[in-house]
Amino acid sequence: KPKAVYSYMENDEKPLVGARVILYSDTEIMFSYSLLSSYIPHGTYTVNHGKLVMKTDDGRYTYTFNFSGDNLIFDAANSSELPEYNYGNGEKLKPVPNGAVFEKK
Repeated sequence: KPKAVYSYMENDEKPLVGARVILYSDTEIMFSYSLLSSYIPHGTYTVNHGKLVMKTDDGRYTYTFNFSGDNLIFDAANSSELPEYNYGNGEKLKPVPNGAVFEKK
């Protein structure tokens, strides 16, 4: 059973996002940022000064979240670039914007 599950559900603009952060232990983490992505970042995390910093097992990506009560806030400025997807209107958008709130479930 996971230690904690955080979910972010976007508005109707991007109904297929389904972004989720799952903490499996005191160090193991998974960050699924879009149902359209074939890459699901998995790795380890540390917590320092109110920030959760994830590093992927393959060493390619880092993602940062700030704590706000029981929730996590995505910090895009201190994270690896997320890919952009076309959600049907011809405009490409990132699946998780800066400041997105992941609510603890």
